[in-house]
Amino acid sequence: MDAAACNEIFTKENNKLAFKRDADLHAGGLIVQGKQITGTFQKCSVKSLHEDGQNVRLIAACSDGIAISDVTFDVRLSGENKITLSSKEPVPVETPYVRCSM
Repeated sequence: MDAAACNEIFTKENNKLAFKRDADLHAGGLIVQGKQITGTFQKCSVKSLHEDGQNVRLIAACSDGIAISDVTFDVRLSGENKITLSSKEPVPVETPYVRCSM
């Protein structure tokens, strides 16, 4: 949510982006590499996406290490280097993210 926290959340290991050990203590984040989306608690594989201007509806198969479920997200460009990720299920949630330059 805050570009100032990027160095507390992300690191590079073997020339790849990774989460620091306590990234979730600093609001966590997302790492997007192709069709793979990794959060501090889940890993998702994009199954489909539909673009509509600055909005993208995305369906992904996500795993928390115990169960796999399909999740639908709406991704909206909300400013320069900013997106807002929203989901209606199981509970409506809207989360802003800022792009970190590494």
